[in-house]
Order: sequence, then C-alpha cells, then structure tokens
Amino acid sequence: QVFKYYKREMMTITFVAALWPVAEYTCFVWLPTFESKLKENPDPKAPFIITPICMFIQAAVMPVFGFLVDKTGPSRVIITSALLMAIFSPPLFIWLSSCNDYDCILPQSMFSILTAAFGSALPVTLCDAFPAEIRYTGIAFSYNAAQVVFGGTAPIIATELVVPGKPFLPGLYLSVVAIITVVATLVLPTVILFTRDSLLDVKGHIHRNSADSLEQEHLELRTI
Repeated sequence: QVFKYYKREMMTITFVAALWPVAEYTCFVWLPTFESKLKENPDPKAPFIITPICMFIQAAVMPVFGFLVDKTGPSRVIITSALLMAIFSPPLFIWLSSCNDYDCILPQSMFSILTAAFGSALPVTLCDAFPAEIRYTGIAFSYNAAQVVFGGTAPIIATELVVPGKPFLPGLYLSVVAIITVVATLVLPTVILFTRDSLLDVKGHIHRNSADSLEQEHLELRTI
C-alpha cells in the first residue's frame, strides 16, 4: 500500500530528512578527521576531545528545541534551522580551518545547536507525513534512503571538496543540502493533501462500484 499510494510522500520525506545525516556525518564524524589531518594546521588531539563535548551540547539543547516545536510547529523549526545552516555553514568552515587547538569548539558548537534544532523537529514531521497504518514502513524506507544516499556519501564528498585556499567548500555542500531540505519541507503539505484527495477519489470509486454490483445482483435475483 505504501509503495502504491505514498510514493510522493516517501520521496519528499527523503529530501526533508537529507540534512540530518549530512550534518551529523559531516560535523561529528568527518570533522575530527578534517581538523586533525586535512586542514592546513592540523591538530591531532583536540578534535577528538571537542567532538564529544559538542555532541553533549547537542543532546542538552534538544529538549529546549523540542519545547519550541510544540509551541510553533515542526515545519517552522526545520525551515529556520535549515536556512541558518545554509547561511552559516561556509563561514563556519572558514573559521574551523583557521582556528587552532581548542578554539574550534566555538564554531563546532554552533553546528551542534543548529543540528539539535533540526533534529528535534524531524521525528514529528516524519510521523505526520504518513497515516498510522503504514507509518513504520513509510518512515523506514524514506529515512533510511536519506541515510544511505546523503549520509553515506557525505564524508566522501566533503573530503573531495577540501581544496587549498577554499575552506568554505565543505560548508557550501551543507548549504546546498539545507536548501533542498527547505524546498522539500515547503512542498510536503501539498504532497500530503494531494495523496489524501486521490485516496478519497479511489475509495469513492470503489464504493460506487460496490453499490452498482449490489444493485445488479438484486436485479438478477428479482428475475429468477
């Protein structure tokens, strides 16, 4: 049923969720490698201390953004955090490439806050996109598709974008994915309404056909 009637939702949710794996893999998995090996003045120790601290910051502020999601709705939080990610990712990567030792905790903690805002709103959006009877299947396929396609390739793409003299390029990739997420989030309500209207038409057609069949059976019975 989910593949027959909810293909549009699954595709749209894949793009809505795309920013989460890209941001997580880039900012918390790949970034320590960037800071310790790939940037011009690498630090072999500090990034592996900074990253757990920033992940703790992310976890600590998530309930605050969860409260904000309850008050304003998930779409606003997703769009706002994704737009801020799109705007600030390139300059934050410039900052990360030039800072030394533990100074990098400041730009990386900003990524923690932005990803926490986005991550607190995403689960609600995923659940709202599908009716209860096919919710597990719809979320499983669309969310994991985002993890595979966008998250799985994020470290490779970020590494290829490390070019001397252009430290903003990995951040620019984050910006592109963030814009994709914003567009998909804006389109999602229309996609959901379109599918629901289509299903109502299908159900109405089935009911009409059933009524016609019953009437035909009654006529046949009368003639016997």
